[in-house]
Amino acid sequence: MGSGSRDPGRFGAQTWRLRGPNEPEPEPVTFTEIPACPGPDRVLVASRYAGLCETDAKIWAGVSAAPWVRYPVILGHEWIAQVVRDPTGRLNSGTWVVVEGLIPCRRCRSCNRGQSNRCVAPEHSGMSFDGGFAPLAWVPERALYPVNPGPHPEAYVLVEPAASVLRAVEAVSALRPASVLVLGAGSVGLLASAQLQDLLPHARVWVYDPVAPRSAMASRFSATAVPGVKPEMAEAVVECSGSARAVSDAIRAARPGGVIALEGVSRPDETISLAPWTFHAKELTLVGVYSATVRSFQASLEWVTARAEDLAFLLEGPYAARELPRLIRRLGNPERRGKMYVAWPPLDQGAGEED
Repeated sequence: MGSGSRDPGRFGAQTWRLRGPNEPEPEPVTFTEIPACPGPDRVLVASRYAGLCETDAKIWAGVSAAPWVRYPVILGHEWIAQVVRDPTGRLNSGTWVVVEGLIPCRRCRSCNRGQSNRCVAPEHSGMSFDGGFAPLAWVPERALYPVNPGPHPEAYVLVEPAASVLRAVEAVSALRPASVLVLGAGSVGLLASAQLQDLLPHARVWVYDPVAPRSAMASRFSATAVPGVKPEMAEAVVECSGSARAVSDAIRAARPGGVIALEGVSRPDETISLAPWTFHAKELTLVGVYSATVRSFQASLEWVTARAEDLAFLLEGPYAARELPRLIRRLGNPERRGKMYVAWPPLDQGAGEED
């Protein structure tokens, strides 16, 4: 921790820090002073809203094998913040910024090919450095996207997940299908339904989730809830639940010549039984989607900005960061609807100024 800076009005509020992959439950922490800047091209930001997702739960439980998680760390990779101090002088104090989740180097071969999600030397907010569940964090300047937050700044926690979903939706939209089945009606599946409404306005979009009330929420985006999955019912399928069973359902539900996009993140140890003949005879295309790219993040930011009022419907909150243990447990509740998010108090405009 550093010193010599004014109180930003959020000291003393409790959050949680992960100590290590094999450590017991994360430790409660409170900030008493502004953290020291870890290096050049870093901007001090004050988190305002941060969303929770299954990735957070896996890292919290110590079951994520992601090599980029650097302990100790405070989670939160889906967030919007305000600038406290920018040593580079490019951003004014108080500026609202959406923080990129996966932050590529923008120099390696993958980045230069437009595959920034395959970057060989990325940083990850809320994983390789403190994220949105921390009241204050130093963030790479290249990861910050200034926005006018409008009346629903909390909706911007959806930019990061929507950026990955967009890649799946674009993959199936290229076929110009007349019908699309979305499997899973959590926040990811509902984001897919909303994006399909915009990209394929004339297509029939069906949504299936074992928890029927969740599927019904998709009607907000002109999608129709269905009671089950039938063989060859749709020309395209977007799998958003991450379960092995849903992947099998997606293959069964796709019509000949169809495309399947796997957006849901399954466990590394999950497997399915697959007959190669099915893909040969039906000429199916299977597309795996891993995280967002710089391009999809920028497109998602524009999309959320345009639809913030509608998308705020998908959110559940606000909650306080001190409630994170309970919220992480609640992520596993199949009856839960919407994306939970944590809120921090408004930024003191004198925060972070040198004494």
